Amino acid sequence: MRAGNKTGDVSAAIQQFVEAQGYQVTREYTGHGVGRKMHEGPQVPNYGTPGTGVLLQPGMTIALNRWFWWAHTGHGSCQTSGLLSLLMDH
Repeated sequence: MRAGNKTGDVSAAIQQFVEAQGYQVTREYTGHGVGRKMHEGPQVPNYGTPGTGVLLQPGMTIALNRWFWWAHTGHGSCQTSGLLSLLMDH
């Protein structure tokens, strides 16, 4: 993630990667901003359209909660969580 991109750029990259591996993204859970509270805006879904959404700015902290389904079984999910991206101003 880079300052100057939008949340839709990140969401689309997650979706593209997950689907290229033969999985399906979930639409029920999202990544989110972290600030004074653990779950703040902006939301960062696991799917999206590049160039849309909130502009990422230096100093933002975003938790990416990537959830996906095993497409070949139609059930089950896996979460890779705990990744925080700090957008630095350099």
